[in-house]
Amino acid sequence: MTIGRGGTFGYRAIVQSHKLRKDTWVGQARTLRKSSVHPGTVGEQPHLELTENHIRLRSTESTASRVNNPHFQRWGLRPSVSFDVGLAPAMLLKAGDELTFHRLGTGDMALTIIRSESLVLAVGAVGGLTVGNEVKIEEDPRIRQLDDLSFAVMVDKMKNPENQVFWIDTADIDLEQQIDLITKAKHSYPVMVVFKANSKLLVKSEILERISFGPDRIVWTYAFDFENKNAWLDYVKQIPRTRPNDLHISFELSEDQIQLREGEEGFLNDYYIRVERIERSVLPPGEYSMMLVAKLNELVTKEIAVESLRKLMRMSNQGLVP
Repeated sequence: MTIGRGGTFGYRAIVQSHKLRKDTWVGQARTLRKSSVHPGTVGEQPHLELTENHIRLRSTESTASRVNNPHFQRWGLRPSVSFDVGLAPAMLLKAGDELTFHRLGTGDMALTIIRSESLVLAVGAVGGLTVGNEVKIEEDPRIRQLDDLSFAVMVDKMKNPENQVFWIDTADIDLEQQIDLITKAKHSYPVMVVFKANSKLLVKSEILERISFGPDRIVWTYAFDFENKNAWLDYVKQIPRTRPNDLHISFELSEDQIQLREGEEGFLNDYYIRVERIERSVLPPGEYSMMLVAKLNELVTKEIAVESLRKLMRMSNQGLVP
């Protein structure tokens, strides 16, 4: 099941060494989200502390904010959370580095360290994140079809896709009324809502949450490149039902490039790179690609860096810890 907004986050902090504890890094984090949605598990500007292998995020929200913020009222607010991220992040950090930390709706986690626009460490589900201006990460374009494979499998199970798949144009002024009709009507399940949309005109998060977390758990998706429902159905029907065994992720630095499959590792100039998992789009929420890009040194070995990756993967399957 997809994790609600209150259980996910994306934070950015400029870190400094602790004045009293030399083995600790601290910073005032800020959410990377827009103000129209829940800012994240511990609020808008949590205090971040990294000691050895643990990151702790502590909420700094005022009592008034906790009581009056509608996002906190609906999705909740945790006073603090902590995660085991292995030793690599703390060992690679320097004062003034930018650290970002994410927990996604799948439970997958990601952490990056950027120094003067240059990547130092990217670990976890970092495929869609900013990783400085030198290294480029590009996933196999066929992975996009894997995103739609779960919907194709769902369509396969429908007795009458024409009546169980609902096509809605996001430009329609009666969008909310259409959603109400779908959620209140009686259907043969499963039911899917497909929104025809473009990147500038998406559906309000409140509507999507009402669909996803309503009593009927209606599945929804976007269709950016299709004119109508029949065109979209024709597309999903032709998606291969077996996963390609040669999916890869490309890493590029200047004119050098390396392509790695799941379980493979290599070097790109000064960076050690490993792909631990390539995205698996089973029925939602799925699992994102998990990878590692790290500048190793005499203290931070390959083994230490890989252990951080694997600890993040283990944390993805656990609940939140204070």
